[in-house]
Amino acid sequence: MPNGLEKRNKMDVSYKTGDTAPALTIDAAWTDGYTAIIPDLTGAAATLSMRNSSGTVVINDVPAVIVAPTVTAAHLAYNWATNDLATAGAYKAEFHVTFADGKIASFPNGPKDDPYINVYVTARL
Repeated sequence: MPNGLEKRNKMDVSYKTGDTAPALTIDAAWTDGYTAIIPDLTGAAATLSMRNSSGTVVINDVPAVIVAPTVTAAHLAYNWATNDLATAGAYKAEFHVTFADGKIASFPNGPKDDPYINVYVTARL
């Protein structure tokens, strides 16, 4: 869990135990850190997977939502289920997209130092 000293990046999100909102949302793009290429998600399907800090998968390819599937915008969202954020801890998450032609890509897939969405869940008072 971050203690205020760790480097945070744009793929860090924080929730409290029991939260179901807001949805986890990212912009889907291939990037080398300088240039972003937006994939055409027309006809694609998306899922979300998430593992805890021990490496145990806690969400395994659960359906996600593709928002604005065009060649100029590609957004992925996951609406949390009731028990998804029930346990405090640090998690790594990623979206998997199966394109209309059957090819598969994972998002985010940016900088190699941390190519995941960091999900931090803290205990509710």
